Parts: sequence; C-alpha cells; structure tokens
Amino acid sequence: MQRFGTVQGALVQPRMNEESSHHEARLQAIAADLGRRNLRANEGRASVCRTRGAVVQGWLYLEKEVARQQDQTLSTSIHEFVARMPPPLSENELLARELINPFVKVVARESSVR
Repeated sequence: MQRFGTVQGALVQPRMNEESSHHEARLQAIAADLGRRNLRANEGRASVCRTRGAVVQGWLYLEKEVARQQDQTLSTSIHEFVARMPPPLSENELLARELINPFVKVVARESSVR
C-alpha cells in the first residue's frame, strides 16, 4: 500500500508545481502591467459583467415584488444590499488586488498611527 501512495504522490506533485508556476507567472505579468499602469482585463470580464447584470436584475425584481407586498423595510434592505455590491472584477483584476491589498493595508495602518 505504501508503494501506491508514493506513485500517486509522484504523479500529483508535478501537477501542483505546474499550477503554482502558472499562478506565479500570471502574478508577475500582472505586476508588470501595474508597473506600467496598464492592467489588461482578461476575456472573462465580459462574462462576469453579464452575470452581475443578471444578478442585479434578479435582486431588483425581488425588491419590486417585496415593495408591492408592502414590506418597505425588506425592500429598502434589498435596495441597499444591491447598492453596496462591489464592482464585478475579472480574474486579472482580482489577482491585481491580491498584489496591491497588502500594501494598501500597511499604508492605511501607518496613516492611522499618525
């Protein structure tokens, strides 16, 4: 049984390294784009925006139905929830945030100390 685990581990490990290398290469490309102030959205952005539009439409339909049933509190809560939704982001934009956010947190922390 131990031998099977070793074989399986040997087959799985290169795939994990490949995925890690791919992720690292994408982060480096995005960092270079950010350095040039030219972050390119990937092809998934249009799909993400379409999906977000459909989600928002669904929530707004629900808001109208709830208001029609005279539950203003719930209707208002739904409206505020939709208004607070963060903007839809492409995979490249999410990875860019992954790179930027640690620095933003440090700057915010340093600003609040002063």
